[in-house]
Amino acid sequence: MAPTSTGASSSSSEELLCTLGAGTDADGAGSPEVSTEFDPPVNSDPAVDIVWTVCELSALLQLKTAASKTTSLRTCTHPGYVMRVRKELSKAATEEKLRRLLAEFASRKKPVSVVFKTRYWHQRWADVALKIVTFGGQHRYLTHYVTTLGHTIYVPDHWEEWPAANRYEILRHELVHVEQFEKYTFGGMVIVYGIFPLPLGLAYGRARLEWEAYAETLRAVAETEGIEAARSPALREMIVRRFTGPDYGWMWPFPRMVRGWIHAELDRIEAAQKA
Repeated sequence: MAPTSTGASSSSSEELLCTLGAGTDADGAGSPEVSTEFDPPVNSDPAVDIVWTVCELSALLQLKTAASKTTSLRTCTHPGYVMRVRKELSKAATEEKLRRLLAEFASRKKPVSVVFKTRYWHQRWADVALKIVTFGGQHRYLTHYVTTLGHTIYVPDHWEEWPAANRYEILRHELVHVEQFEKYTFGGMVIVYGIFPLPLGLAYGRARLEWEAYAETLRAVAETEGIEAARSPALREMIVRRFTGPDYGWMWPFPRMVRGWIHAELDRIEAAQKA
């Protein structure tokens, strides 16, 4: 979420800067230096990059000016505290990305809606059906999964409590499914995603459609959190479980192949970032 103001304004740079983080560092010993190496997120939206750079340089300038006039800013000038400032700025940039994505949803020729799952009978029925066909393996459909049907994205009730970065990355994933519905039509998606060639076990159609969306997830994570986050073993194995486990009806139970897809996509993403 975007950082909130606590009323700091013109009283002092110390007051302003100390409201930007979640707290202060306990380590105030010595004469810490202020880091001047600022690296905006790679491959992010140019407009967001500009906001990032201006905000970060402004904060740094005020921090260094205040530090030169008083010794009471030892904590605020600690490199660890500067990193907290940067984290808050990153959070604000992600909130802006999310806001712009939702604005894009609303401005499409056919707008995309984001609604709560539990308010729709067919989603409640789908939850029961999935518990039955997966022998209880998929029991978190209503609470942990986001689903797209046509131009509607169905989210859990506590969606707004999820971190902005997660919501942004998930909506990027779901937008791929929206575009698939536009390309293949609703009936086509029912056939390809639901039953081709089998509804469970070897659902290659579902696996290929989901892979297109998970490739976008990797791109979104690399853009928002960095390539190291996209390469994290936790994210990789989460995606592998989605393909090989009951969450999607064991749609492609070949973990080595799925890891190969992930590895190849990450290499393409990293090469594009360095280009």
